[in-house]
Amino acid sequence: MPAFRFRRSLAVLVVAGLCGLAVAFGGSTPAAAGGTAPARFKIGLIGDTGYSAADDKLLLAVQRSMATYNLAFEAHDGDIQLSGSRCTDARLAAIRRIFFSTGPAGGGPAAADLAWLNGTFDAAEAAGAAGVMIIWQDDPFLYGADQALLKALKKRTIRFGKPVVLVHGDTHKHRVDKPWSDVANFTRVETFAGDQSNQWVLATVAPGQRSVFSFGVVTAK
Repeated sequence: MPAFRFRRSLAVLVVAGLCGLAVAFGGSTPAAAGGTAPARFKIGLIGDTGYSAADDKLLLAVQRSMATYNLAFEAHDGDIQLSGSRCTDARLAAIRRIFFSTGPAGGGPAAADLAWLNGTFDAAEAAGAAGVMIIWQDDPFLYGADQALLKALKKRTIRFGKPVVLVHGDTHKHRVDKPWSDVANFTRVETFAGDQSNQWVLATVAPGQRSVFSFGVVTAK
């Protein structure tokens, strides 16, 4: 599958194992990022795609559509193989070359994921960030993912007190909702299944606004 380009000048991306990446934004300048960022910028979000050559038509249409927008970066939230596919050494080498060419992924054990999550919130709090976006693959509200990680996400979201978004894929059902009725500053976004859809999620980040994050749907032609 084509590699998507990340513009690191607009955000801090922390990659750790199965969880994916995190983005912390603060004021008009993203947390720990150099330079001055625009007051408002956009992100393209996809996932659950690249399973086979047959999916390439949809994926390439989405990529062409994204290229027509002035995106800060695009993020794939994971899952690029069909269930049951063999994960051979040759396949792992390709994944490392395409997705982690700039350095190690940081491991995949639960302890590493928890450290990654807490470290992200620590950095956001230290920078006075306006909001936090976490991106990982599985739907933690359906399959009962690592409960310690989910508990930590809820605890840190409440403590942070400003908008927090979790972006994930997994169930192939697009949604934008609030699964925790008692945590008003938390929003869950599930991306489209790219093997079934030519649509993608357009996220707008406006650090100067109270809501910080807003989401729309784009249909690739």
